Amino acid sequence: MGKGDGTVPRELRAWLAVQPVPRPGVVLQANHRDAPSALPLAELQAVLDLEGLAVVESVAIESHGIRQAFVLAVGLALERARALQRKGELPQGPGETDDPGVLLARIQSLPSPLEGAEKAVRATAAKLQDSTGAPRLPDARTPGGRLWPPIEGRAVLESATVPGARPRRGPNGCWHFRRGLWYVHSARRHEIADLDDARLELVQWARGHAKDLSRLSPRRCLALADTGLGTWRLWQVLSLQESCRQTLYEALRSCAPEVAAQHLRTCAELLGGACGVFQRPPFLPCRLDVLGEAGGRPVYVGLLPPVRWEPPAGEYPTSTAALVRREIEPLVEAVRPQPPAVEAALAALLSGP
Repeated sequence: MGKGDGTVPRELRAWLAVQPVPRPGVVLQANHRDAPSALPLAELQAVLDLEGLAVVESVAIESHGIRQAFVLAVGLALERARALQRKGELPQGPGETDDPGVLLARIQSLPSPLEGAEKAVRATAAKLQDSTGAPRLPDARTPGGRLWPPIEGRAVLESATVPGARPRRGPNGCWHFRRGLWYVHSARRHEIADLDDARLELVQWARGHAKDLSRLSPRRCLALADTGLGTWRLWQVLSLQESCRQTLYEALRSCAPEVAAQHLRTCAELLGGACGVFQRPPFLPCRLDVLGEAGGRPVYVGLLPPVRWEPPAGEYPTSTAALVRREIEPLVEAVRPQPPAVEAALAALLSGP
């Protein structure tokens, strides 16, 4: 990683940007994680600009993380090979050997990926699952065909989940899991008895939302996982991003009046832009708590609604003033009194078109 200035990741991103789609997946192995001076993973990712890249922590002297990084890299390569094959772009040619006996001997000489500590972790997780009824989470070993998008999604799962982790049950029957800024969620209705039906549901979601990915916050995926209970679950995995509601709330509470007023105007502008792009099928809710910003444009930062979701009446008002009245004015009311600059900005927006 050079001298900690992010040079290598920037060079990698520049190289990846010119590669044909599907682009190769990238796995970065962070070694010496047992060292007292090792940076926390979140800080390491920020310093080296590793956002969006799969990072595997390792302690090589203890053989920890080595196999995990290798298996993930092979998985990403296989996903890309399958994608190229589907497009008819996979190079053809003879391998090193066509002798099935030689190939079988090579495979049998490889150590089992379930031996040792990893096998013990899985066995313990299975026992815990049996006693709690918690379904299994998807992870980076999720087979191809049960993950969207296939390459980027596998990198997301590597960062978001760990083998053996268990979700918690929510009050509405959903299951969810949190790891740092990663959030994994499965609605109550997303437990499906038949694998073919589960795959069809995944395909419908993927096809629907793939029509306009620019509307969505990055670093998210959909995955199918065997619950271990004879059924399948569809999971959403996303990197949590601050919503406009959170940003504006903090600005109204703690920023200088002119800064808070500018935040208010920015949120109103983003709401107006979102109203235009979120009302294209599949529809997305136009709400302050699921609205974020990326490069000055509105993006959806919440859990995706079903592709068949129908917006309620009035979800997309014809004026920005109506959106401000519905989404922003109640928030300002909740943190009043506000200085004159904020009140004036709100009044101007409410009287606008």
